[in-house]
Amino acid sequence: PFEPAPDGGLAIRPAEPAALSRAMAPVVDVLEQAGLTSTRRGELYTVRHRRSDPPLFEIERAATPALGLRAWGVHLVGYVRSADGRYRFWIGTRSFTKPTYPGQLDNTVAGGQPAGLSFRDNLIKECAEEAGMPAALARQAIPTGILRYLHEDVPGRGVKPDELMLYELALPEEFTPICQDGEIARFDLMDQEEVRALIRDTDRFKF
Repeated sequence: PFEPAPDGGLAIRPAEPAALSRAMAPVVDVLEQAGLTSTRRGELYTVRHRRSDPPLFEIERAATPALGLRAWGVHLVGYVRSADGRYRFWIGTRSFTKPTYPGQLDNTVAGGQPAGLSFRDNLIKECAEEAGMPAALARQAIPTGILRYLHEDVPGRGVKPDELMLYELALPEEFTPICQDGEIARFDLMDQEEVRALIRDTDRFKF
């Protein structure tokens, strides 16, 4: 596992991603048995230092906070603009059976970034699953930035160094999002002032 280092010492030789993924699988079992992970999602995340780096290995999504691994996701705000210039936003209420933030308000579409997909392809997939949105409409989403944060959502289970790819999408008046995968209980079209007040005065929105 070692190779010569530039300083004359020894360095650990990087393992092949597939081999390292297999080696990490029992680690996830140990973390789960110790109560250090949330409910398994059955979804693999790609581990890498930065978005542009090659993948190091893949691991079960629920284990990433316990190991302090950076994770990515996509978030989309879908809005309808009125003739007078005011905005209304399609706000989702998360399923009351979700293991994280059940029943809280959320963006129109949001999801973690699984292994093997680009951010754009993942967004299109999530739009179909969470909002019943046609791919042709989802492709019109505009990237608006990246939100980076460190967050301990469950004390003792590690810190999440997440990066969210942010998008917005102008939706036609006739489109109504309908959840297809059970992760969203309902959608409400809310006026911009109502959304602002909920964020400012309540804890109803997911962190």
